[in-house]
Amino acid sequence: MSVSMWMSVRPLPRAGAALFCLALAGCGLLDPDEELRPAVILAPGQPVLLQAPDTVFSAVPFSVSVSTFGAGCTNKGTTKVEIEGRTATLVPMDRHLITSDACAAFLAEFTHEVQVVFEGEGPAVVAVRGLELRSDTLVVHQRAVHVR
Repeated sequence: MSVSMWMSVRPLPRAGAALFCLALAGCGLLDPDEELRPAVILAPGQPVLLQAPDTVFSAVPFSVSVSTFGAGCTNKGTTKVEIEGRTATLVPMDRHLITSDACAAFLAEFTHEVQVVFEGEGPAVVAVRGLELRSDTLVVHQRAVHVR
């Protein structure tokens, strides 16, 4: 005895298919175009979150982290480190969707962590350069580090 089952499949109308694709793109399931931009390090009601030890050892790598902020169309990117003399400046970059207008309106936080090394004893500075959320104004925040 054989049993056959019939299933009716109707294709989505064009408008329905377009909305389905748009929904997937807004959720990041498709791979829409992104660009790397300087990250937001200062959001309303939040201090700049730069973490580094107070004291480090010469020629020994240590961790430095900074928090960045973005909305639904922002993802964590890369972090550049610029060393000039006794100052290490972190420049976090985050990825932003450039092809989607359907972005969720929430504030997400991303942690960028890098390794830094200072040679020689004495005072040093760890800095972070990024943007302020509402104005896109350049913000630089720094803290002192003692190298032993």
